[in-house]
Amino acid sequence: MHSNILDNMETEHDHEFNSQILVNKDLINRNFLYNSVEEIFASLRRETHPFAKLILQRMEANSLQSMKVALKMIRKATNMCYGDTLKMEQNVAFNMMNDPELEIGVKKVLGVPYFKAEKTPEGNRLNPGFASSISDQKVDSFFAENPMSAKFPLKVVENALLPTREYFRLFPDSMRIYLNETLSYNHDMRRAIDLEIKELLREEGIDFRNKTITVPYLREVIMKKINMNRHLLERARRT
Repeated sequence: MHSNILDNMETEHDHEFNSQILVNKDLINRNFLYNSVEEIFASLRRETHPFAKLILQRMEANSLQSMKVALKMIRKATNMCYGDTLKMEQNVAFNMMNDPELEIGVKKVLGVPYFKAEKTPEGNRLNPGFASSISDQKVDSFFAENPMSAKFPLKVVENALLPTREYFRLFPDSMRIYLNETLSYNHDMRRAIDLEIKELLREEGIDFRNKTITVPYLREVIMKKINMNRHLLERARRT
């Protein structure tokens, strides 16, 4: 009983923080639009809103290295197809396995219950000893190709935008967000999906009545258009 109550203290504390995220969506968007953690910190320090100060306190207790790596992964993923994103995450994971910061995080954050952790007066964890600075070269090193990656091929369909059935066969515990195109017995649903897909392709300038069109060709055409739109958006953002 005593253990359950103490465990719930962390849950309630996190729930209070999480409940404010949607309410303060605009504040989050304007402070996290930057491409460096340092700029995000500076932006949060300029804010007077209590939730901005709460975010800042939480970030100051986190690993600067992990935050920089995570931010770079998010920015890079916006211009990647699904398979390349998974490959990037795989390399980062393997490259971090022997890093001292990971050991600190496991032993002093994950391995220490909230009620035992050193905290600020506001109830946030104190930084357990993560490095206060990290070079761009160190961050880049986590994205290098790791030899272990070759031993665990991802088998993702080239240019796939979402997980495919082969992926879910290999990783059955993953969340599924696809339509089983061969085992769906709801014919009305299948017809509706079929019409929506054809209409979407027409909007992309692809006439599905052309029987020579193949799925790999469709992926290539759509990926080129997506990449072009991302490039234009990035240029507009930088100007």
